[in-house]
Amino acid sequence: MQAVASDKAKKIARHLRIVVYMHLLLCVARFLGFAWVAAITDLLACLLGYFAYANLNMCCIIMYLMLCSLDFIFGIFTLGVLIAKKGEGMFHEEKWNDNVANVTQIVAIPFYLFACMISWQLFKEIRSNLYSAIPTEDPSAGGGGYQGSYQGGAYQQPDYRQQQSSVSTTSNPSRNFVPFQGAGHRLG
Repeated sequence: MQAVASDKAKKIARHLRIVVYMHLLLCVARFLGFAWVAAITDLLACLLGYFAYANLNMCCIIMYLMLCSLDFIFGIFTLGVLIAKKGEGMFHEEKWNDNVANVTQIVAIPFYLFACMISWQLFKEIRSNLYSAIPTEDPSAGGGGYQGSYQGGAYQQPDYRQQQSSVSTTSNPSRNFVPFQGAGHRLG
């Protein structure tokens, strides 16, 4: 769902663009560290981030926010496992790709938190401007789907009892209609 973007939303979208570019750098670093699954999920998150700032689409913004928040949570868990497993020997001189993967894991955690904060600000700004774009006139005037009437800024529900009584007296062309008179049978 797209809304009218305010100047503040456009400014936050520019900040989100910078965050997405930083996310791409993190993705490249994960590819260099041979963390393939994390790199591919980061690449998909970057794609969602691009759609979020390019279109200011609320669904893409909230999806990017959710992916970054899940990456933040799982990043904390993964860092805890790395510390418990390797402890002091997290960095090795002979395995450069493990060092790159460990450094990107450490750097990724505050980055994801920052990305969550920026995308949440953009979501709040877009959401606050969403209801200003809704028309105040009667939406059923164009042949729309509301069955009630629009009176004084409020929708009045129709009286279905009145409609049923008018239907029963005017639209019964067959006066000899007899409902089913068969015998009922119980199964079982």
